[in-house]
Amino acid sequence: MRNWLYFIVGLLASVLGWSFSQILLVDFKPIWDSLDLTFFAQYPYLIKFFIVTIFLAVAMVMAEVFFSHPTRLKQGWKVLKLPLRFAIVASILGAILSGIISFVLKLTIFPAWTIRLIDWLIIGLVIGFAEGITWLLRTWSKLVLNKTTIGGIQNDTTKVINHFVKSICLSLIVSLIVFIFSEIIIKQDIWSFILLGTMLGFALSFTESPNSQFALKAGYGFERISGGNTTTNNLNRQTYKDRRLKLVYAPSGNQLTIQEGLSIELPKTGNIIIGSDVEQADIIVNDLPGQIATIKINGRNATIENFSNNILKKLPSEIVIKPPETVNNTAPNPYANISNQPENSSPNLDKDLELIDYPNEIELYHNTVITLYTKNQSSRKYVRFVFYDRFLDPEA
Repeated sequence: MRNWLYFIVGLLASVLGWSFSQILLVDFKPIWDSLDLTFFAQYPYLIKFFIVTIFLAVAMVMAEVFFSHPTRLKQGWKVLKLPLRFAIVASILGAILSGIISFVLKLTIFPAWTIRLIDWLIIGLVIGFAEGITWLLRTWSKLVLNKTTIGGIQNDTTKVINHFVKSICLSLIVSLIVFIFSEIIIKQDIWSFILLGTMLGFALSFTESPNSQFALKAGYGFERISGGNTTTNNLNRQTYKDRRLKLVYAPSGNQLTIQEGLSIELPKTGNIIIGSDVEQADIIVNDLPGQIATIKINGRNATIENFSNNILKKLPSEIVIKPPETVNNTAPNPYANISNQPENSSPNLDKDLELIDYPNEIELYHNTVITLYTKNQSSRKYVRFVFYDRFLDPEA
């Protein structure tokens, strides 16, 4: 589904870019003639390339940001500002570079097809750079400014750079393929640009496709309380290394304590138990049942399985696991980990008609909210994790 969304974005961006360039070149021609502006008449090909490039670059950047966390639109707009500027500036610089190269090559003996080839490659370079720099900007502050382990910084930086290079290389390859098609088979610019947009969207979707490095991000229930937390939330000191669990981008000195906003990197394969059992659980939350759920990871797939006779239900983007009976014999603790955010209202397990019963196990997808009800609700009613299937997604 994700690949097809990128495909559609590329298609729409190329069509809109072409249409806008035609408006400038054809519909506005009388205006340019009256103002004695000959640039549009002299370099129509350059105008088309510039408009389509900027449309595709902006579209790919927006797709990367919003498809990363489609449920967080406000955060997406916040993240988008700087990468969008880079995309626009890169498109302008690419158009200037293309114009200079075209002007110089026309003074030489190089054939006309070499100029067109360079123009197509510049489009691919600009779009790949814009898309790749988006991911780089979103993660660099976490990699450099936050105090993480040296090994973690080196490993994560390598992943970011590899992604950046991959985006540029894929875009250049697609541009070369489209150029060959446009010279041999496709004789109309509109179809060449549509082919470019769709192929770029589809190709870049693979650089953004979910990888096998899963993570859980701590959410509601793991807030840091000024008066002191009343609950214990941490990775199992005895097993976290063997299970290959670690907190991502955690402050220096914190290797185990789970806090709101921190992500837990999960292994590529294996079972991770969540609960309060200090002997068996890998992620320990002391007011959950001893073993409430297991996350099973097998390469590119992950599922969550509830223990014993717990109730497992599902909303469209949320999985809820609740013990058969909860204990609530004491008054609520005023210093408990309770959030004031209105969106953290608990689902009504008895009346919500959208909830569907599941017998035991269900597959996890990117941005799935996992709500786990506690056994003693005087402290907090439930805790929440967000499951990510993309490792470097700190702003999601």
